[in-house]
Amino acid sequence: MLHAGFKVEDSLLLDFKPKELFSDCFGFLHILGRDSIYQLETIIDKLLIYNANPIDLYDSFLKGCITSNTTQLIFKRLDNFNQNSTYYGIDKASNEQTDLYLIEDSLLIHSTLETYDFSILKDPGKAAIIGEINGYDLDQTMSYDLIHRYEVAQTFFDQFVTSAGHHPIIVKKDTTCIFDNLNDLVVVMNGTGHIYRTLPIKSKESLEIELDKKQDRLYSVSQEKGVQVYELLCSDYFEVIRKTKITEHAYPKKAIIYNGYTYYLYKEFMEDNLNKLFRQRI
Repeated sequence: MLHAGFKVEDSLLLDFKPKELFSDCFGFLHILGRDSIYQLETIIDKLLIYNANPIDLYDSFLKGCITSNTTQLIFKRLDNFNQNSTYYGIDKASNEQTDLYLIEDSLLIHSTLETYDFSILKDPGKAAIIGEINGYDLDQTMSYDLIHRYEVAQTFFDQFVTSAGHHPIIVKKDTTCIFDNLNDLVVVMNGTGHIYRTLPIKSKESLEIELDKKQDRLYSVSQEKGVQVYELLCSDYFEVIRKTKITEHAYPKKAIIYNGYTYYLYKEFMEDNLNKLFRQRI
């Protein structure tokens, strides 16, 4: 744990191999291990780690709960080969589920289904793989080619065709904002999920939205030729107030914003195994 001057205040020796840090929809910080999840807490400048919980807690609940407000836990569900994004809330008191907002592109869904039907489902390579399972003679070059073509098509379908659209969601107090990049809209809801305002946005591809919780400010984050660009947004109309470019290092990783600074990891040389922490005022 570091204080503002980057000096170590406290540290913990772990008896397991950590995979990543994870902040849940309640605002608690966890360490993900291979088969367990460990909650972290700070009390009077001291780090505490709780007993392990099974990784199923993360897989079945925490990973899907993307944010929360005072009345609801908010989840995101993907359907139709990840081409439908449904946001829904679960009331903290009654446990009642309510659909909040749906983002879908019917043309893209149709195209995805067609790609699956003709490139995957009916591909003769699938028949060749079934033949392999049933003892089919695969010494023939043609059979190997069919299998390879099928596997390439399946990989392309899984990695590109079924990739989900990116639509950030931010909660500020009891206001929920969904940045619908498909329709270039900011959808603004109250604490119960009622949409009371929509505003146009000029989206960029893979637009990221980050909230500086300390200063209660919104930033859009994008990259221009490897340079990270932060745009401070007006909280009422989401217009750009000012722009800051991170020019010290190209392609910064795992960037976060806190109290007017961006913190990120970088490598001094591409072949380095060691990541370094850097911050810049934005």
